[in-house]
Amino acid sequence: MVFNKNALDNPEEISDGWRDYFSELFNNDIENEIGAEKLNLVKIQNEIIESIEKENLQPIERATVDEVQSSICKMKTGKSPDVNEISSEHFKCARKIKSGTVTPVLKTDKDKMYPENYRGITVTNTFSTVLESLLKDRIEPTLLPKQSKLQRGFTEKASSLNTAFIVTQTTDCYKELLRELFLLTLDAQKAFDKLNHEILFNNLYHDGICGGIWILLRNLYRNMSIQVLAENQHEVQALLDIVENCTKRDLVTINPNKSDLVPITKCQSNFSVYLGKDEITQKSETKHLGLIRNSKNKLNTEDRLKLSRKTLYALLGPGLHARKGMSPIVAYKIWTMYVIPRALYGIEVMNFTESDILKLERLQLKVCRQIQGLPDRTANIATYSLLVVEPVEVVVDRLLLIFLGNLLHNKETLEFKILERQLTFKVLQNAMVKVTLLKLLENELDTLKWKKKPVKKHIIHYWDDKWQKEKQQKSTLKQLNIQSHAIGNAHQKSVPNCHIEVKKAEVKARLLTGTYTLQVNKAKFSNNKETAKCKMCLNDTEDLEHFLLLCDRLEDVRRKHLTTLKCYIENIKKGTYKDLEKDGLLMKLILDSTCESVRTSIHLKRTTILILNK
Repeated sequence: MVFNKNALDNPEEISDGWRDYFSELFNNDIENEIGAEKLNLVKIQNEIIESIEKENLQPIERATVDEVQSSICKMKTGKSPDVNEISSEHFKCARKIKSGTVTPVLKTDKDKMYPENYRGITVTNTFSTVLESLLKDRIEPTLLPKQSKLQRGFTEKASSLNTAFIVTQTTDCYKELLRELFLLTLDAQKAFDKLNHEILFNNLYHDGICGGIWILLRNLYRNMSIQVLAENQHEVQALLDIVENCTKRDLVTINPNKSDLVPITKCQSNFSVYLGKDEITQKSETKHLGLIRNSKNKLNTEDRLKLSRKTLYALLGPGLHARKGMSPIVAYKIWTMYVIPRALYGIEVMNFTESDILKLERLQLKVCRQIQGLPDRTANIATYSLLVVEPVEVVVDRLLLIFLGNLLHNKETLEFKILERQLTFKVLQNAMVKVTLLKLLENELDTLKWKKKPVKKHIIHYWDDKWQKEKQQKSTLKQLNIQSHAIGNAHQKSVPNCHIEVKKAEVKARLLTGTYTLQVNKAKFSNNKETAKCKMCLNDTEDLEHFLLLCDRLEDVRRKHLTTLKCYIENIKKGTYKDLEKDGLLMKLILDSTCESVRTSIHLKRTTILILNK
């Protein structure tokens, strides 16, 4: 490790280096006279406030059993144990409250030799987590009405995507007006580590938190990101001057090296601004709230495709073929749980095109074909319906509708007002959509009901109808049975994580999707240069029916398994097997049953005969 430009390799020296680094990191010594004067004044005020509150003797209400139970329920599982080796899964009363363990965690893509590239992550005492949750529920009703309408971090029923939505809509508005707009992102240096707690609790008192709770909070404690939108250089510089003045007053340090100035509408201006004496230069793009922002204000599709591939290959390795022995259902679950959320993060608040969705859809189709062992010529509907895959378009629609529901549910927010304005003033808005959305604006909606009923129900019905219509247009899919409510009912559910079973499922998938190569297919692909006759019996055209039911060379294997199948069916109801033969449903039963023995045995017999004939 390199501490203060000194390379250390002795374990004891490295340990001392970490101690000195974190001691300096958490040190809040004031370097300027104005800050020191401000801090001394705040300390005097806090001492006076504390003495007044102690004289008033407003006790803290005793915590109820329900409050404690509610706080414990909010604790997340799977987190690191605290300094007492206690985790939320086996909660017990801790001996100390104001203690925690600081662990250095390396930042992404940073050199591990330098301590400044590590974050000091503090794992606090589990009991203090319960207490903090309980206090949070008590003070929130007082603080929330006074909170800035633009604050979305750590706010219930809101997320950073709400802020991203505001940025996107503001950008679109300025593009329509053909006016310049700049996005200036400022990063608070070391965030909470360098924030002076005395000033924090002084502000808390003036926001209405007083009495015993204020004293308790102050005794317990003895990544802030700022965004600014401006129209021109003078406004940007003026706003920066205001920010510098306010941060000096509250003893917060802005890191100019992590602050960016980006033109988010096309403009000719190219300038730099200053935060104090530090220059903030103009850049072509920046990452804000996890989303790439630039003058085009469009989706960074290529970056998302690369991220998707990297994530999938890291989890499953290159190749992704069904022969790896992993059940297609498991492989697809990994795709939906880990890859899709990263690939589509924030897409509901960005401007995307049909081309963007098509590129993402192609990647998903390729992955789904590979994990099922299907060729590239497999119909999209067949690829998706066997695994009941949600098309990317479905996922995006759902994300958009859920985000819309969140906006409709919080009518006091700035985002809701932006939505109303867009529906009122946007000329190109489709009339029918506009009327429908305006009706929704007038209704009181429950977020959970919105997700389950209107969104989920209508999406499933829409894609059921679309898949059934597409199936009718594909002659190769006549044997494929698409169930009602197809999304959620997979054909591949019964396939275990076993190499042999996965290979059997691959044969079934190819037969159902019309991609199993028979002589009739070879003749078609070669413009009849290849014969369509069966190379085993040399009698008839080798199509699917001939292969499964009629070929003489496969009769011994076929009869053995069909006899067993007949016994099972006749035990259920006599005469059913004959009815299936009359109605031409026997082939469909063989193809789409969970029993693999008939299909697999016929396939293996055919493969053996063809190899021997060579």
